[in-house]
Amino acid sequence: MRIQFIIFIIGLLGLAMATPYIMQQTGVVPSVGSSSTGDILPSFSPDILSTNDTRQTFYKWQDAKGTWHFGDTPPKGTTAIEVSVDTAANVLRPVAAPEAPAADTKTSTGASSIVPLPMTVNPAQIGKLIDDAKNVQHLMDDRVKSVDAATR
Repeated sequence: MRIQFIIFIIGLLGLAMATPYIMQQTGVVPSVGSSSTGDILPSFSPDILSTNDTRQTFYKWQDAKGTWHFGDTPPKGTTAIEVSVDTAANVLRPVAAPEAPAADTKTSTGASSIVPLPMTVNPAQIGKLIDDAKNVQHLMDDRVKSVDAATR
């Protein structure tokens, strides 16, 4: 029993260590580094690196009513807090959405292919639904009256 447990643990550790390499080879997980050098650090292009050009400063201040305001320059006579923001931090590259196939606007009969929204209620049942809603409203009114009478 103990030997089987040790073999199981060794097999599990081997699988855990081999999984990233297997997934990278099959293309399931995109490589985050240069595959030729075997780096595990992400490769960044220079256009998204944090620079002085990507840093912005703005100010926030509170008025007499307690409302916070934000702007590039604080008004005179207020105590403003300077906030520095790096616009290149935590930015993900956009992913291009796949192009939708060109849809025909006409069907084989020449009519428009726009389908009306499905009805969730049969129009013949609308009168019954209104009556049910009125009955529920009466029940709720009676409940409010009984709660008011019990709390007086």
